[in-house]
Amino acid sequence: GHSCTEPFPIVTQNFESVLVVEATLTDENIQHQVLLSRSYELEGGGPKFESNAHVMLKDDAQNVYDFQESFPGTYVSTQPFIAQPGRTYQLFVNTADGHSYSSTGEKLPQSVPIDTLYAEKETTVDNVEGVEFYVDTQDPTGNSKYYRYTYEETYEIVAPYWTSQEYIIVSDEPPALELVNRTTEARYCYRTQLSNTIVLANTSGYVENKITRFPVRFIPRDDYMLRNRYSLFVKQYTQSVEAHNYLKSLAEFSGSESPFTESQPGFIDGNITSDQDDKEKVIGFFEVSSLSTKRAFINFRDIFEDGPYPKYPYSCQIDTLPSMERPSVYEAVKFDDWIYASSMPPPSTGVLMVYKPCGDCTFWADNQKPDFWID
Repeated sequence: GHSCTEPFPIVTQNFESVLVVEATLTDENIQHQVLLSRSYELEGGGPKFESNAHVMLKDDAQNVYDFQESFPGTYVSTQPFIAQPGRTYQLFVNTADGHSYSSTGEKLPQSVPIDTLYAEKETTVDNVEGVEFYVDTQDPTGNSKYYRYTYEETYEIVAPYWTSQEYIIVSDEPPALELVNRTTEARYCYRTQLSNTIVLANTSGYVENKITRFPVRFIPRDDYMLRNRYSLFVKQYTQSVEAHNYLKSLAEFSGSESPFTESQPGFIDGNITSDQDDKEKVIGFFEVSSLSTKRAFINFRDIFEDGPYPKYPYSCQIDTLPSMERPSVYEAVKFDDWIYASSMPPPSTGVLMVYKPCGDCTFWADNQKPDFWID
């Protein structure tokens, strides 16, 4: 998948275009990616992707891993490979303007599995009831102390006014419709979205090297995602202390009320430098981290024994067509905004139609059940 990380605005006194490098190498057997962009002024109209660079990784056994640009500013390794324990990896970037950059050598931290991922009903300090997902994890070796979490969440959508039949247009001149049985899935759909926050944990202050009840994701009970069935997939990255501190500074910086506050650091040092000019600023960090994942499923009633279910995100009214808005049923089907709900009993000739997203979930979601989904 193409990751959509939001390039972050870094504000300096006199604006200069600074190279931004986002790169994480893991022990997953995947095509790894490196994102290159230029920092931008807040008024400047968005990120400038850095295209036509040459990107590669090298390890201390002189293995070279080449990357190719797949989207503007997104460079993907030409082969899938796994970061190996004990090896030291270094990132090299040559930009189209002839500058070259390199990272410090980074090693893969000890891999630490997630013990459990579980959900409990909680109420926040602001008195919002919802569900909190917790992670327990421990490293018996005591080597790994720093963790970063990301997640993917997938939820099931059930169209409330689905019917087994639909209209198809059999003729435009004269306008004619036929009521047929549906041939595609339109009742059950699925949506997946990715986390976009920096979630960090560390055990360096603890006697035992374990994380217990670490909150990864909170969802209010009235959020539609919880209405039917919901799944959370958590990725735990074991980090170096340097990667951890870099992201911690970044989170504090981008989380501040305004980037123009007095305490603004302006620039956060990463582990990538220019080979030509050690005073040139480069934003970003080449991170090598080991990954552990866990998936959990919940149904609404597993967590909330009683009370109302979350509302469907569209207001669903059923209307008798023809109506003021659509002078004919044919036009409603042609414009694809209303769909068949049921026929009126005779002698009436009207047809009950419903706003499309209420009877066909493919209007706003995917009808392909994901491979990992368990009902």
